[in-house]
Amino acid sequence: MDYVTFFDGPSQQYPRIGEIYCGYNNEESTLGILIRSTGNTLTVVFKSDSLGSRTGFSASYRAIDCEPFTYGYETCNQNCSCIKANTDYCNNIDGRCMCNANWTGWDCSALIDRCQDPNICSDLYATCVNIPGGYECRCKPGLAKNSTGHCAELKKCTQKQCSHYCGLTETNPQTETCHCPKGMKLGNDTITCVECSDWYYGDDCAHYTQCYPSRTESYNKTNGLCHCFLNWQSTYCEEDFNECTFIKQPCVLEKDHAQCYNTYGSFECRCSPGFEPINETTCDECGKVFTATSGTINSTSHLVDRNVSQDCNWTISAPVGHVISLRFLAMNLCYWCCSYVYIYNGNHTNSVIWSGSYWPSSNLVRSSGNEMLIVQYPDWCDNRRDFIGFTASFWTHECPPNMYDDNCSTPCSCDVNNTIGGCNSITGYCPCKSGWTGSDCSVDIDECSQNYFLCPDYSRCHNLPGSHECRCKPGLVMGSNNVCIYDINSTNCTTRNCSHMCVSYTPVNKTSPVDQCYCPIGKELAGDQCIDCTDWKYGPDCELSTSCFRNHTAKYNSYNGQCSCYPNWTNTYCEDDYDECYYGTYTCQPHALCSNTYGGYVCYCNERYGYIEVTNSTCEHIDCKKTFTNETGAIINYFYNRWFVIQNSNCSWLISVRSDYVISLRFSTFYIESSYGCQNQYFEIYDGNSVSSRRIGRYCGSGIPSVIRTTGNNMLVRYVSDSSYYNYYYYGNFYATYTSH
Repeated sequence: MDYVTFFDGPSQQYPRIGEIYCGYNNEESTLGILIRSTGNTLTVVFKSDSLGSRTGFSASYRAIDCEPFTYGYETCNQNCSCIKANTDYCNNIDGRCMCNANWTGWDCSALIDRCQDPNICSDLYATCVNIPGGYECRCKPGLAKNSTGHCAELKKCTQKQCSHYCGLTETNPQTETCHCPKGMKLGNDTITCVECSDWYYGDDCAHYTQCYPSRTESYNKTNGLCHCFLNWQSTYCEEDFNECTFIKQPCVLEKDHAQCYNTYGSFECRCSPGFEPINETTCDECGKVFTATSGTINSTSHLVDRNVSQDCNWTISAPVGHVISLRFLAMNLCYWCCSYVYIYNGNHTNSVIWSGSYWPSSNLVRSSGNEMLIVQYPDWCDNRRDFIGFTASFWTHECPPNMYDDNCSTPCSCDVNNTIGGCNSITGYCPCKSGWTGSDCSVDIDECSQNYFLCPDYSRCHNLPGSHECRCKPGLVMGSNNVCIYDINSTNCTTRNCSHMCVSYTPVNKTSPVDQCYCPIGKELAGDQCIDCTDWKYGPDCELSTSCFRNHTAKYNSYNGQCSCYPNWTNTYCEDDYDECYYGTYTCQPHALCSNTYGGYVCYCNERYGYIEVTNSTCEHIDCKKTFTNETGAIINYFYNRWFVIQNSNCSWLISVRSDYVISLRFSTFYIESSYGCQNQYFEIYDGNSVSSRRIGRYCGSGIPSVIRTTGNNMLVRYVSDSSYYNYYYYGNFYATYTSH
């Protein structure tokens, strides 16, 4: 591009005159252009591009005499109307006045009111005052600038307790006025400064901010500056912020599969064709239907990025007669956030094949038909970017019955007659019919030996291949309600008086009938009478032996062998000791504790609380208040060498000797719980016969005290303990001897 510029001086560093001139193509369009310098030098600059297809320019110039504050088109023969003192210069062509910084108007006669700007004074305690040719920031009455140039108090007020500054004026009488910084105003009490109400700011909160409230996150109550919400910008937050032009756009086509579109006060990320939104900034291929014979499904960050009300699903469709196999290559789901993958037979959610947030046991999932639906349900955890979903590969193929492995090419080993629906097409596992077991379902289960109570009274169990049969005893047949009854050739007995079932029947290879007594389960014959099984036997015909511990068992059930234990024993076979102390079924004398023993328990007195066993197995408290009058003796813990002291003790030993003697006390063993100020357990020793006497000292811990001596013939020794006793931390012992001299 070609253009011409003009500069008001000897170089391009001087102010440019007019605009950049280009594009004129005839003489008439340039006739009105007149360029004039303010001084005696003008610089003309012409620049052109490399095309060389333009003709350039031509211009004429002439020098004229042009005094300051004169103007005119051909000659400067007219006087400017500007007030010179307020004007920088007047345009020497059209006479326009160029006012200096503090004046305005066509002739620069109007003073600009700089104090209209509420932020013209930066000092928090200064106010603006207009002066000729400008303005001045003056401290509020009674305040003055300090050494740092900021308004501050001259003296401290004596009458008003202002929350901030107090101004002391020099008038008579002297007055005290409380002043607030910008952003605050005086409250009703005239001494306390309170913050400006919402959207007001400045000195005495007199100004209302121009911020758009619904688009402004906050504002400065000192100067009214607006802090916009992220979607808005400009001085007063009135302009929409175009998020799509930001360096870090909300969505990027290559990564998020979405294009950013700006909206008024926000933005939209619109998904590319074939993609669905995960959230407001990201799209993925959820809902895709795969028809290829193999492929890969990547679930990247679905559970993190999708809204909690959304899920992500994929459908795989194979030709009719084929099945679909799917193997997970990677899985990282947040199981405690309830994020799961579900795999369904068909293209609906009626039939679940597998679900979970961990790998399947064989890491292979297979449909039974030609369609499979995979659904990943989102979690409720926020910002869990360390969970990335799953990756899986799939392939379609035929899968004939009784074949298994990745492509159903290996025959199963199952016995097809004993298997339910053939083998598992993935693992080859054989699901056996009832009555069969083994890896190939070829082993018969003997139900009769596993359950002795399958059959009713007066019958016996007989095992059959894959099943069993209950056969009634001779002379009886199985009735419709699974109860043994007389057969058509049997009658009641005529020669025997049986207590239960008596049958008269003709045995095989016999011609005459016989009378036979039968007993129900749990009983045996004693003559014609059925009695309970004996000798720890039970069950049908009393053929089974109970497993009860006989010495621990009071009785047993002859029908099913169930053991009833003596009170001191427990468990299925009465093999375990019953802890009476733990379950609270013991009886002990007052102030005694329970101790479990094998098959019983014993009671013992609670020595911790100072109880010992006396006659008649009763527990009595130890007498720990003693008086000594001998000249020598010992103060000893009742449980000395057993390393514990009585809980909640308040023991005392009064030593009283001849009036002309004093008493010395020496500890040879001392171990009392240590505590701050000896508050929990302690010895107190008094120089006299009561606690009102002078206390010599209070002692605790493990350090043996020095020899303790009275000034008179009486010494009172007290031992006090609290209820603390846990493991080995709180225990104690003591032994002391005394002499008088």
